[in-house]
Amino acid sequence: MIQITTATGRGKDAYIQPKFPSEHHSDILMLVKYSASSDPSYERKAYIGLDLSSIAGMNVVEARLNLTFAPTGMGYA
Repeated sequence: MIQITTATGRGKDAYIQPKFPSEHHSDILMLVKYSASSDPSYERKAYIGLDLSSIAGMNVVEARLNLTFAPTGMGYA
């Protein structure tokens, strides 16, 4: 098994939100939010980029994406 994170090589991660500045922000977490009934200006989307150069040419049989939720004090985690 090979583990690749956004901290590996040229990996990257970020989140965006339409309302800026916002009282809800983090320098270390990717904040995401979607609610069909809430104000869309509070929605947040996350983007993940993985550097796959370490497995170039390999035959990938199975892949798994694990996301760990962390308490933010802003609601559900």
